[in-house]
Amino acid sequence: MERGDVEPVRFGKWGDRPHWEMDLRYLGSDEFGWWLGSPAGMPMRRPGMTTRTDAECAFLVPRDGDTVRAVDLDLDVVKAWDGTVLVDDEDWAYAR
Repeated sequence: MERGDVEPVRFGKWGDRPHWEMDLRYLGSDEFGWWLGSPAGMPMRRPGMTTRTDAECAFLVPRDGDTVRAVDLDLDVVKAWDGTVLVDDEDWAYAR
């Protein structure tokens, strides 16, 4: 890869369901692995939604192995200013 090359990145949800997709740029490498990143405003999409990143981001991909897989396992919980708590996670319905 050359610095600036575009790498498609595909995140998944548990059960091999699709999640966020975005194109990141190759930033370079060091002894820890390959660095990919994007400026703020890069498009990102998931089933049913397209948006743009709010901030710059960077990901470190370890050198070992040929395929990188990332699975979203976190539970998204939001507490509103009025004290209301919302479980904002599309997987919540599957976990019950």
